[in-house]
Amino acid sequence: MWLAAALVALLLAAGCGSGGGGGTEAPPGATSDEAILGPMNPATGTPIKVGVFGEGRSPGIDNSFVPSIAKATAKWLNERKGGFGGHPIELVTCESDFDPGKALECANTYLSENVALVVLGGSANVTQFWPILHKAKIPVVLYGSATPTLMEDPDSTFMVSNPLAFIDFPAAAAKERKTKRVDAIVLDVPAATEIYGSPSTLERYKDAGVVLNVVRVPLGTPDMAPQAVQIVRDNPDGVVQVAGYDSFCIAAFNGLLAAGFKGTVAPVGPCISDATRKSVPGSFLKGMKVVSTGPFEIKDDSDMKLYRAVADHYNAGTFNRAEPVAISVFATMAAANAGLVGMKGEATPANIITTLKSMKETRLPVGGGLRFRCNGKAVPGNPALCVRGALIGTLGADGFPESYTPFSNTTIGN
Repeated sequence: MWLAAALVALLLAAGCGSGGGGGTEAPPGATSDEAILGPMNPATGTPIKVGVFGEGRSPGIDNSFVPSIAKATAKWLNERKGGFGGHPIELVTCESDFDPGKALECANTYLSENVALVVLGGSANVTQFWPILHKAKIPVVLYGSATPTLMEDPDSTFMVSNPLAFIDFPAAAAKERKTKRVDAIVLDVPAATEIYGSPSTLERYKDAGVVLNVVRVPLGTPDMAPQAVQIVRDNPDGVVQVAGYDSFCIAAFNGLLAAGFKGTVAPVGPCISDATRKSVPGSFLKGMKVVSTGPFEIKDDSDMKLYRAVADHYNAGTFNRAEPVAISVFATMAAANAGLVGMKGEATPANIITTLKSMKETRLPVGGGLRFRCNGKAVPGNPALCVRGALIGTLGADGFPESYTPFSNTTIGN
């Protein structure tokens, strides 16, 4: 059960499919284009200690590349982007190996090392160590988490993606199809189901005039024909969201296909993997709408080129460049850099918080045209969210996004 929860927590935060996408393993020292990396702009202030959290390894999951991509990104930021607010970044890295107890140890390590800021791409154990940092008033900049406590924090938490977008989009798609119902086939573990049953989600659907019908399916269910048949009977041309990992989603997709579903299928990103592409007919995958937080699988995107150039030039090591968690670590650190531009005074936790909250709306790194602002106004009721919108990827028959379209990417006001 912990594995399913970890996958959902990590990859919903990352907001993209796992595997595929043409990722390559680059050797240390690979050269990259200076024009892509940008001009020299070295950080010259007093150093700032920054905690970086990674999950490390567990049976079946290997995120041990997090310290390497974080170090490469810090080198790039220090050399060419002025560090964080003009201060050189000194990393304090810690890994939990997916052990909640080790996650707590990491939090205490950050306190003993006097870090001024903690950044992370995604974590299944964020709720274990976050309270310690929050109590100590240490700002946390993270890629995303669907945990209500974090999203609702007005004090020191800053998310540079919108975990609620995958909840909001099906309602918008239902209104576009002129239907008043969304069926959500959801892996029945708390990490996946809590957000669907939260008061915030129910209120959002009520405001949209759309009924949300949550179909909870136990882990390991191989055949979802009964659930699919019921959905087709009740909502044959409507909108279905599927939320889980790839093998779960494969069973849901094939069930819907066999039952003759003709509406819109809007899976969460972790549904789409190489296994999905091999197990589900391309004719059914084609046209699916996948909510994403960035153009992670578009090779020619300028920010994706930059990410790969940074990883190669600054010797991030030989890991798959398509790893969602690696991309989210880079994106989170780049967003912190953008949010701290112009910081005045010392790089204290309090000053970092003040600077992030007072930042102007700006372009979101690896955001595909999305913008962000951390003034607490991006998403009502969720002041930790710095991003209002998301990207909607339309899948081709090969199971890869053919294009991305910004969704709900409106101006974040004062």
